Amino acid sequence: MQLESHCAVGWLIGNLVPGAGRRVRAIAVFSAMAPDLDGVAYAFGPDAYSRSHHVYGHNVFAGMVFTLFCVWLARPGWRTVVALVAGLGFASHWAGDYYLSGWPLMTFWPISHAEQMYRPRIGLNHPINQMLSYASLLFFVASIWFWHRTIFETVWPSMDRLLVGLTRPRTMHCAICQRRTAQSCSVCGKPLCLRHARISIRTTIHCPACSTAGPDAEQV
Repeated sequence: MQLESHCAVGWLIGNLVPGAGRRVRAIAVFSAMAPDLDGVAYAFGPDAYSRSHHVYGHNVFAGMVFTLFCVWLARPGWRTVVALVAGLGFASHWAGDYYLSGWPLMTFWPISHAEQMYRPRIGLNHPINQMLSYASLLFFVASIWFWHRTIFETVWPSMDRLLVGLTRPRTMHCAICQRRTAQSCSVCGKPLCLRHARISIRTTIHCPACSTAGPDAEQV
């Protein structure tokens, strides 16, 4: 599976956890993508990549380390749930790569160097993986309507709020011109249409009164 497909699976897992907040969803996404950290070996050349990828991060012991790290990140009261979420995220990555990567996996490395790979081989360039990649991108967009949040929530919350605001019903009225809007100032909370909002390079929305003068603010 391609990385965006793993990300989509983690995003789905995180959004299906009842009562979960942004931290749990971010952990779910991380756990589903973490095994591919061994792909950084590519920085040392194709040979190092071929020896390391699907080895160091794709074994059960790495999965335990990832899970413990996720539990450490979790808030009190959520650690049992996060352990299950992280374990499921790792398992989804392993299963996806076993069936849909065409790479052999050393599941019990370093204790065993035995390789596991599904037959017939389905490589990353197979049409199934291409379709899953496109479906993942569509799923990221559709999640705005499913859950009123985007994948940006995990790493860029202000961008998430901006995008979600563009799709929500405009039930408020701009404090300046009374134009219908779904956006509001992140400081004072006054409703703002995008004509009168100021958006910083971090995509944070401010009203003119709360906006700080400087190069990081941009009039929309």
